[in-house]
Amino acid sequence: MSETKIPVWTKEERKKLIEANMPSVLKVAERYKKEGEYKDKIPMSVLEEEGKKALIEYIDENRCIYPNIEEFIQYFITDAAPFTQRLSELNPDEKVRFCLEAVKQDGLALKYVPENLKTAKLCLAAVKSEGCALSDVPKNLKTPRLCREAVKQNGGALEYVPEKLKTMKLCLDAIGRKCVSDDPIDKKYHEIDDTLSNMCSPFPWVPIKLLTAKFYFEAVKRNSQTLNWVRPGLMSLELCIEAVKHFSKALEFVPEALKEEVKNAVGC
Repeated sequence: MSETKIPVWTKEERKKLIEANMPSVLKVAERYKKEGEYKDKIPMSVLEEEGKKALIEYIDENRCIYPNIEEFIQYFITDAAPFTQRLSELNPDEKVRFCLEAVKQDGLALKYVPENLKTAKLCLAAVKSEGCALSDVPKNLKTPRLCREAVKQNGGALEYVPEKLKTMKLCLDAIGRKCVSDDPIDKKYHEIDDTLSNMCSPFPWVPIKLLTAKFYFEAVKRNSQTLNWVRPGLMSLELCIEAVKHFSKALEFVPEALKEEVKNAVGC
């Protein structure tokens, strides 16, 4: 099992990366201004601002599923620019209602909501729509309830749960939920299957102190790929049997040395 290593940029490296890629931002903004759904209706300054936000997000998070940085920026400003423009046309009360309806339809829209409009109610609505919207919830609003709702909707949201709130129950709940975003860009680059579910598994975000034999025995009842994530020294015949009893396809993750015994034990 290999882990994707995300580079940690120094401030100087980060600055150079932003400067080097700003021409891509301008190129996309100009193209969207001429050809986009809202062409000529959105100021160039708005498109440039949203494009720069996308660039910084791309650099900071190293989102490797986007093979083309211009395509990433195009996707981002296609959603963000109309949102930003619409907000500028509303009064304070209308902005609140508009943002609430937006996150109810697509929780990931929370990343476009100004920080001063992110309330507990708004963030809860967002994570109920898409659990991974938790990544854009302010730290002071990440409560136990909010985190529970997030992992209930998408197990992958465990990545964004504060360490102090990661209990055994919460982590097991996350493991038992789907871990694939409904984001159309994700769907474009991946078949939504077990391979992607495994790649987006919440297991890497479970605190090591919780990864005990007891934890794994509970996890195999909830997720067919648990055996693929068992720490060295904790794989056992009993655990493998328990896993295959609940999910026959868990057999593919059973070590070769144990497969025959497991097959005989569960009758498959």
